[in-house]
Amino acid sequence: MKSHVDDFSDNQLIKKSISYIQANYQDKITLEEIASHVNLSRGEFCRFFKKITSQTPFEYLISYRINQSALLLRDTDLTITEIANMVGFGSASYYTEKFRKQVNCTPKQYRNFKIDYLDYK
Repeated sequence: MKSHVDDFSDNQLIKKSISYIQANYQDKITLEEIASHVNLSRGEFCRFFKKITSQTPFEYLISYRINQSALLLRDTDLTITEIANMVGFGSASYYTEKFRKQVNCTPKQYRNFKIDYLDYK
């Protein structure tokens, strides 16, 4: 049975790891970097993050990048490629693939229809 101290500690760790991801999502970040930031091994961190969030750290990172890109699609005239690069995707095609999987339309369709998709997970 977990104590309140354990729950508090878990909450602090998840907040610290999510803050790190959100502060660095535009860059190439590794599991080792995030795990090191919260003083866990890579394996421990992955198990912990998945247990708390029901997502892998990588799934969370991709989702966060997509959400941030939706803001840019809605509020700027930047190209899809510029947005993909700004939010940390290596290529526009990979970005479009991940965007379509999460939002069920392409970034261009999203921009054209002004769909208001801001489901922060």
